[in-house]
Amino acid sequence: MSPAVTAVVVAAENPAGLSRTVQAVQGRAQRIITVGIGADACRITLPSGTPFSRGYTAGIEAAEAEGAEWVWLLPAGAVPEDEALDALWETAQQSATIEVLGPLHLTENGRILEAGMTAGSGWRLTTGLAPEEIDQGQYADRSDVLATSMHGMLVSIAAYRRAGGFHHLLGTAYGALDFCRRARLAGSRVCLVPGARLRHRAEAARTWHPDAQPARALEARWSTWLLACRPGVPFFLLLWLQLLGVLRALYRLAAKQPRHALAELRASVAQLGRFGAILGLRRRTAKAARLPRSALDSLRLDWRSTRAAARIETSPDEPAASAAAGASAGEAGPEDLRTAPINTENVVAGFSPIDALGAPRMRIATHPAVLLTALALACAVAGQFRLAAPGHLTGGALAATDVSWPELFAAATGTWQQTGLGHTAPPDPMLGVLALWSLPFLGQVALSVTVLWFLALPLAALSAYTAAGALTRSAWARAGAGLVWAAMPTLLLALDEGRIGTVVAHVLLPLAALGLIRATGAARPGRRVHWGRPGSAGVPSWTAAAAGGLAFGAVAAGAPVLMLAAVPAVLIAALAAGRGRRAPLLVFPLGTAALCLPWLIRAVRQPELLFSQHGRLLSEDPVPVWQLLLLQPSAAAGHDWLSGLDPHYLLLLLSPLLALYVLGMLRPHVPTGVLAWSAGLVLLGLAAAVAPLTVAVGADPLVVAAGSPGPGLSLLGLGFLAAAVHAVRWQGRRSPMSWTAAVLAALLAAGSLGQLGVWSAEGALQQRATSAVGVSETPSLSALARDRYAGPHRQRALVLRQVDGQILGEIRGPEGGTILAVNQAVSGSRVNGSFGWRQARGLDEAEHAIGSAVAALTAGAGTDATPLLSQIGVGTVILELDPPAAGAMAPAGSVLAEEEDSARLDAVSSALDNSQGLSRLGESAAGRMWSVDAAEEPSWAVLEGEDGTRQPLEVSADGSIAVPEGSGSRRVILAQRADEGFTATIAETRIEPAAGDWRLAFDVPPSGGTLEVQHRETADAAWTVVRGALLVLVLLLSVPLPGGRTVVRPGATRDGAQPEGGRE
Repeated sequence: MSPAVTAVVVAAENPAGLSRTVQAVQGRAQRIITVGIGADACRITLPSGTPFSRGYTAGIEAAEAEGAEWVWLLPAGAVPEDEALDALWETAQQSATIEVLGPLHLTENGRILEAGMTAGSGWRLTTGLAPEEIDQGQYADRSDVLATSMHGMLVSIAAYRRAGGFHHLLGTAYGALDFCRRARLAGSRVCLVPGARLRHRAEAARTWHPDAQPARALEARWSTWLLACRPGVPFFLLLWLQLLGVLRALYRLAAKQPRHALAELRASVAQLGRFGAILGLRRRTAKAARLPRSALDSLRLDWRSTRAAARIETSPDEPAASAAAGASAGEAGPEDLRTAPINTENVVAGFSPIDALGAPRMRIATHPAVLLTALALACAVAGQFRLAAPGHLTGGALAATDVSWPELFAAATGTWQQTGLGHTAPPDPMLGVLALWSLPFLGQVALSVTVLWFLALPLAALSAYTAAGALTRSAWARAGAGLVWAAMPTLLLALDEGRIGTVVAHVLLPLAALGLIRATGAARPGRRVHWGRPGSAGVPSWTAAAAGGLAFGAVAAGAPVLMLAAVPAVLIAALAAGRGRRAPLLVFPLGTAALCLPWLIRAVRQPELLFSQHGRLLSEDPVPVWQLLLLQPSAAAGHDWLSGLDPHYLLLLLSPLLALYVLGMLRPHVPTGVLAWSAGLVLLGLAAAVAPLTVAVGADPLVVAAGSPGPGLSLLGLGFLAAAVHAVRWQGRRSPMSWTAAVLAALLAAGSLGQLGVWSAEGALQQRATSAVGVSETPSLSALARDRYAGPHRQRALVLRQVDGQILGEIRGPEGGTILAVNQAVSGSRVNGSFGWRQARGLDEAEHAIGSAVAALTAGAGTDATPLLSQIGVGTVILELDPPAAGAMAPAGSVLAEEEDSARLDAVSSALDNSQGLSRLGESAAGRMWSVDAAEEPSWAVLEGEDGTRQPLEVSADGSIAVPEGSGSRRVILAQRADEGFTATIAETRIEPAAGDWRLAFDVPPSGGTLEVQHRETADAAWTVVRGALLVLVLLLSVPLPGGRTVVRPGATRDGAQPEGGRE
């Protein structure tokens, strides 16, 4: 017996083991003080949730009040061996400086939990023990250690007071490490007594290791580092920890550990709130210290030893999840799989490069995926070989693509559109997608669009092939799905008409659907895929959710109407997923937010935008519903060689797909999920195809355009294919349904091949009437007009073109006529009314000014249009001679129409020659050009005085305007629309826009200076940062990095319960 020792036993939450520990200590310690944390029947009771270390502190204070000199700290449930206290006391008597002692911690079956503690680089706590290490006397000679556990610690109250007690913000594990560090600096020795053994129940090992609760351990580790670092370092270390927290959180996200990522951020941010307390604790430690910090170096590990110890602690000697190995597929979850042994030998032996496509191993040259890709690429090249020429694509709905990447990025992130005289509108999301797509091509936008046109067919075929792998293992069935998807009229007509949004949506839609399926683990596992692979067999996949969400973001950017269909689709997926499998779906919308966020906010106020697409407006004729069900997006779509036949010929090509859909829905033993997805996609797709035809999405002076049914038909076709893939599953020769499905599949494949063959042949022979996309080497703006825009007065060009016998005028800068000048919100703002009612609104003041100038130029009576042209800053007039749809095939019998058009252009040219103030410059590829020679040189910026005099101002390359000194009130007027989002500064003074007509104006002081005009730069920058951060987040989650293996300690479980005697 050691009469000078008082035992302090702390019970947390459940006092079941309290009597067991008290009975073991009874008769050995002089006194026993029991402390209950949220537990009754104890001498001292503390509120539930109180840190374990604070319970020990309360017991030590009570013991000190009773005159005790030594205290023995024990957790309830732990049982010391009979000679444990005697061994500790005997060691303490060997030297007056030995004042902190700890026993050897074991489980009841002899596994070692701890034999002293040390710290490595960054003050990472380590025990140096391998998991499941058995006590064989290997630590019998260990004595001096850096630290010992708070549990089982025998400590002198005098040493406890000199060291300053426990710091409760560090928890139990790191609190013991920090206390022992301070005790050693205060002159006390810390020793391990291997002859003293403290045994714990198996469940106590759950949270014994400090990393068992990583969030708390990381916070405690950073705080310990700040407490123990050298003087002068804490502030810089605090900054480093903030950066380190962000970097570690990004890595955790890439490893699909979002909870750990939040823990990393919380741990670093928590140090900001603790920093003041940490500085106070450092000052008290410095006052009590008797030894230098270097006295601890021999007891710590260097960075190499730290890494070695970490490897030892996280390398189990035997499989850690034997229970998981024997569990059934329906009972075990992803956490069990992480702890299961990895059969690396089998994985390596069974690897094949083509297995990434999920098909049985076979020769690459004859693999269905390779054959499918080769066929689709051959058809694309044969049908569009004329596009492989120098220049840029344009025509139909596709505006000119001869823009630079910086211009494209600026347009994709700005809220002021330079179209015409300017508009406030969010950028089209498609511009952001094109900016990302152009990066692998070194920012060559025109080249990237051309490559997209040639790769659209093979990429669509491969995406459908990949997505079909979630439903079937048959490589040939998947290849058939890819063939049908690539041959769909929606894609072929979109390529002909220049609908880049529909092309992107059709290519990526199967991958987005695959991501949604795999996000909840609903995909079908492959033949050689290890059970429990994320994305299949009920195991959710964060990678699939993020990648699918990013793919759908691009789909939504190209076809916003599919956003409306995605909302119920995600809800259905969430309801169908079981508990614990819905969390990845929270990531799915992030891709859409990253690519479309400002545009989505505008769509709330202008819902018609959801039915629009990026590109020039094209008129849409009503399409019968029966043709929509046959996936035909246009009533006028057809091939010349079939033009004389009845339109019901379409039944011969695509009716087998409808029949396979019905067969797949009626076939027995079809999974409920497949039935729900197929039916849901068909209903949503049909609605998304019909609704746009009833909505006016935009208008120009001649056309009020409805939306396109193409994207909805892509979704409809995806629903058909989902059921058709299940319908063709072979169930034996005696199954009539199998034979029926085989015949229908053969007919469908033949029809798809025929569709692709005819499309390719017509393109090769240049006989496809629907083709409007071509190659143009003509810049959207002549070199002379570009030079004048880049000149000191930033003069723009007025481009006149003939459309349907009428002359239309358009103000163009360098972006005019290109994809940068096309904006869905701007086109939609020209329509009054809403769903089902279409009417173009009248011209606003700015458009009326352009119309007046065009009318004066084409009047043919020698009128002087220069005042009107100067008002809108026009220095060059261009009359286009070629039709706007570059590359379009001239229809048969159009010679007379061309002669009439030529006569009208000659009449307009003659009128321009006779207009006062115009000087003909000549003719170029862009058209005939005239220079505006007005009394006042046209300028984008004009200074107007009190007396009405006007003076053109010079504009620098960065857009700033040099305003000369003067007298009286003066006003700078800009040839662009006024908007409340504009502000200006002159001489470091901010000025707001002045009231006036449609033009933007600012009242300037007599002193003059440099006028700098900005449009919501702060808001634009904020949106760019938010979207960039979301995009980085989604990309990190999309990277297929392993999430790491879970370290399982003896008796460990993952319910997060805190056992008695466990660490915090």
